[in-house]
Amino acid sequence: MGSIDVRRLTPEDWRTFRDIRLAALADAPEAFSSSLAREQAYDDARWQAMMAPERGHPRVELWVVDGNDRATGLYRRLGFEFTGEEEPCADDPRLRDRRMARALPVV
Repeated sequence: MGSIDVRRLTPEDWRTFRDIRLAALADAPEAFSSSLAREQAYDDARWQAMMAPERGHPRVELWVVDGNDRATGLYRRLGFEFTGEEEPCADDPRLRDRRMARALPVV
């Protein structure tokens, strides 16, 4: 497995963000509340606005399937905590998705 570089994106990285987001939508569309076709139609101004600093968010959230201990461990090491929210997994309603969140630093 290759290495992974993690870094904070800046507004100038909007093309990188776009490319990663579209690749993720193409690879696993069920993991997002959007579609590849919808986001491929976004113009450059929309992608740039998505990366604008004034658009900042106080926290980042994700969902993890209950029992996915490797993913949960990674997210905990990155500072995520469970919020207490749960819902049935869309792919298998017998499983539970649990929301995790992490506060973002003010930059």
